[in-house]
Amino acid sequence: MKNKFSFSTKYLFIALLALVAGFSSCKKDNQYDFKGTASAQVNLINASPDAGNVSLYVAGTLRTPSPVGFSAASGYYKTYIGEQSLEVKNSAGTTIASGTHQLDASVAYTGYLVGPNNALALVLAKDDGTAPSAGKARIRFVHAAPNLSNVDVAVNSTVTFSSQAYRSATGFTEVNPGSVSVRVLGSLLNLSGNYTVEAGKTYTVLVKGVSGGSGNSALSLAFIAHGQQQSVND
Repeated sequence: MKNKFSFSTKYLFIALLALVAGFSSCKKDNQYDFKGTASAQVNLINASPDAGNVSLYVAGTLRTPSPVGFSAASGYYKTYIGEQSLEVKNSAGTTIASGTHQLDASVAYTGYLVGPNNALALVLAKDDGTAPSAGKARIRFVHAAPNLSNVDVAVNSTVTFSSQAYRSATGFTEVNPGSVSVRVLGSLLNLSGNYTVEAGKTYTVLVKGVSGGSGNSALSLAFIAHGQQQSVND
């Protein structure tokens, strides 16, 4: 009787181990399930007037489930950590910009697709995950105009970011909610816009297009909300 019980218990234990291993394997194979796993977050902003709808892939896995149109943001999605290959693909599935970047655990990043079709580039900026101070919003500037020299950026009439070059992304500055004026100044350049911001939210203002361009390629400013970062437990 004792031997029979031991024999049954042994095989029950082996069966349970196999079940757990199978469950773990399935979870590992699910490239979108990061519960209990260290992860980074990525957000894609399409600042290229020529690229059309685009998507972001990390290590070959789609991370932006909906195509991102010109002057739009994907919102934040979790992804792998460590040194990873990032690719931006167009609607035909062709890689149009790529790079290798270090993605750290619990850190959010925004990738900006910039430039015309013959010179597209992905600019990756680390987002400070700290929430704005109580009653404040945050703004960053990105230079996404390829044939424009360095520029200064004034927020509410105060020069906040100086001598920003093409493909540069600044840190964040805090502003009061409500109406915010932004002016981009450079050689023979004076672009301005007034935008409404909400407390607790994060925004990018970028200069895009090309000097002398028209339509989507016209030199202009875009003001884009970043969206909400995902919870660590999601």
